[in-house]
Amino acid sequence: MSFTKKPKSKVNITKNKNGGGSVPWLPANIKNLPKNIPPFKKNRTFFDPWSGIGGKVDKMNETLKLKTLEAKQRKSKTIKYKKISSWEYEVSATDRPLGMIKESINNRWRIVPSFKYEEDFYSQMAMKEEYYSFREAGNALVEFWLNS
Repeated sequence: MSFTKKPKSKVNITKNKNGGGSVPWLPANIKNLPKNIPPFKKNRTFFDPWSGIGGKVDKMNETLKLKTLEAKQRKSKTIKYKKISSWEYEVSATDRPLGMIKESINNRWRIVPSFKYEEDFYSQMAMKEEYYSFREAGNALVEFWLNS
């Protein structure tokens, strides 16, 4: 059986007096390194490409929220009511069903949304609120959809 020696790596490792490498991951010849490595900062930390991106993401989120709110406001200009029974109506804003409004025993109307919304204090108060007419309840459902 013949054994062959493994070829040595072509990367030269810097060596100190003890024979070990002082920085084993850096090659001895700096010319072999890519030219686009960013320089060290004064406090000797590495360059962080994600350092200033937080503010940009927040601005983008803000503009996206404004655009979706404007689109919802455009859609909410036409509100349609579809009578299901004498105590239930289905509410839609520009062919998008938003939910139902139901009449309770004491002749007051409550909203029942069919869209996903965040359950917080505002949404809990909107669910508990009662209205005197089905039009008030429908407008409140559309307003709740705009704010969610």
